[in-house]
Amino acid sequence: MTSSSTPLTPQQDWQRRSVAAVWHPCTQMARAEVVPPLPIARGAGPWLYDYEGRRYFDANSSWWVNLFGHADAGLNAAIKAQLDTLPHVMLAGCTHAPAVRLAERLSEACAQDLAPRMRAVINLTGTVLHTNLGRALLPDEAIEAVQMRFA
Repeated sequence: MTSSSTPLTPQQDWQRRSVAAVWHPCTQMARAEVVPPLPIARGAGPWLYDYEGRRYFDANSSWWVNLFGHADAGLNAAIKAQLDTLPHVMLAGCTHAPAVRLAERLSEACAQDLAPRMRAVINLTGTVLHTNLGRALLPDEAIEAVQMRFA
């Protein structure tokens, strides 16, 4: 309830509950008490929608690898199909068809002298690219790959 005893809207309720329960990284929490976080109900493409139906352009989507937009039907279908088949398997002593196919496609797209190094640096799981080296080592590996290419 608000101070005037009127019921909270869903937007206001999520704001109140969020400030009380969630620590928001990249947010000054003292300011969140005055200007609460914007509750987002759903996303579609580059747009975010609040609980009152207002639309916002998501200029921060690339922060957490969502640069393809929200709720992309084709991407969601590919992810769902992969989840139904094989959600994850490490390439530590194992392999799987999506990793091999993607590595082959990357090798074809890259200069041949980069391909072996790229396979050593990049862990290809399904159709999602990520590294197992950690953030500290990845820049060193990227610099080495560039040096190998242009040396």
